[in-house]
Amino acid sequence: MTWIGIIGGWYVLAGAVSFALYAADKRRASRGRRRIPERALHITDALGGWIGGAIARQTLRHKTRKAGFFIVSWAIALAHLGAWGALLWLRSRP
Repeated sequence: MTWIGIIGGWYVLAGAVSFALYAADKRRASRGRRRIPERALHITDALGGWIGGAIARQTLRHKTRKAGFFIVSWAIALAHLGAWGALLWLRSRP
């Protein structure tokens, strides 16, 4: 398996975990139960699950009103995209 396959698989797995955590938090919120800490959601996003987190926020309409949460979530996504962009740029240089 190539590095691209391994990294892609990691992003898929982390995204699925992140989506599941957002869904569980939404379910807990609607039932008045103890919530999953925002820090845990951000950590899973930072570990590569940011795509799943973004999809969950949009499809489940969860955590969309909290400006601070929104800013941190998109900062994580931009950090990932920036890191990959920088890596690709560095690899393309002679």
